[in-house]
Amino acid sequence: MKRNTFLNMILAAGLILTVIPQGIVQIHASDSIIPVYRVYNPNSGEHFFTTNAKEQAYLVSIGWNDEGIGFYEHSETGDAVYRLYNPNAGEHHYTDDKKEKEDLVDLGWNDEGIAFYSDADQEIEIYRAYNPNAPANNHNYTASMAEQSNLVNYGWNDEDIAWYSCSASAGSVSERRSTIYQLLTSTCKLNKAAACGILANIQLESTYNPRAVNDIDNGYYGLCQWDGKYRWTDLITYCRKTNTGRYSIEGQVDFMIYDLGQRGQLENLKKVEDSEDGAKEAAIYFCEKYEVREDHYDCDKLAAELYRSLK
Repeated sequence: MKRNTFLNMILAAGLILTVIPQGIVQIHASDSIIPVYRVYNPNSGEHFFTTNAKEQAYLVSIGWNDEGIGFYEHSETGDAVYRLYNPNAGEHHYTDDKKEKEDLVDLGWNDEGIAFYSDADQEIEIYRAYNPNAPANNHNYTASMAEQSNLVNYGWNDEDIAWYSCSASAGSVSERRSTIYQLLTSTCKLNKAAACGILANIQLESTYNPRAVNDIDNGYYGLCQWDGKYRWTDLITYCRKTNTGRYSIEGQVDFMIYDLGQRGQLENLKKVEDSEDGAKEAAIYFCEKYEVREDHYDCDKLAAELYRSLK
């Protein structure tokens, strides 16, 4: 059900509602990634969202269930998402639609201002579902496609995408490198040498930053500086299918491993000897075959250094 249908249902029911409480690689300008907390009221069934950690802690202290971080926002980089409150039903409503907000205010809802911001890059979808059988607290908002599908299977109406969120902050350079290394060795089962060969190339391409951007030509993006015309588009499609953020380290590494497999290159990387020489071999192979870069920029030497230093 689309958003204006929600308003039509209110009007049809006659409810009077009032309010309740390869050039220079650049990095995306806003690194102010803010968590949006989700708490649940077991008595009313409401899911409440806030960027205010004190507000979250207070609600938990009076009996709300702490559901952790619902999603993340880039502060003030996209459309505003408004929060409204209905004092008669005791529920909050969230929307990035100004007209929907204004119509609800006209019906007596309290305008509680901007709750957070939709991600301008539209990285991760936040889905909205409506429960036609509940008189209040009948909307659910989630970044989980599985949660959305489950609710629809139980009879909720799919109201499609409400707004967008972004991936969590990737951390410092050493933290990002450590995360990628763990994904390559533990999750993808590459040996240390193969992982270091890939790490060396990623360090040279983006300093392990999933939000690195090179603005020449069609643009080059992310850990491996995928070209904007083809491979970055493939990555976006893949991340949408797998419900992962395209600017997340996990989403990009997952796509890279998938892409290497599709190109028949992953098995070759798995065969390198687990040694400094193997790390050098993996670095050059990844550079020439996956990055398709003629200049190695001493990636083999860097791979050997990483092999010696990483545990």
